[in-house]
Amino acid sequence: MKQRWLHRAGIVAFAGSLVLIAYATLTPSPSSGGTPDWLAHILLFAALGGSATLAFASAQRPARGALLAFVLAAGLGAATEVAQAPLETRSPSLADWLADILGASGGVLLGLAMVKVLARRD
Repeated sequence: MKQRWLHRAGIVAFAGSLVLIAYATLTPSPSSGGTPDWLAHILLFAALGGSATLAFASAQRPARGALLAFVLAAGLGAATEVAQAPLETRSPSLADWLADILGASGGVLLGLAMVKVLARRD
């Protein structure tokens, strides 16, 4: 029962993360102030990695879902950087992609821990 609720919440959060990342990475960037760029990338992709893990990992094979979540998050990070190339107000950056990967890794590990803890309780 707990696994099903967590899975559904993960799907909703994953969809929300996709929308937020698309908006944050492909619209004109703010001119000053706010969260440092590297921190924003880490936080956005931690949410994506964690929610994707909750959406895709099962109690029986949690590592498979975690790997899928990480590959999706890293791939999306690369895709957003490539998509920024033709935009006048954005520029692709390897450092941003590495921050995406760092955030996704942390999120996936946290999501995997949540799946494993709840699997023990069921």
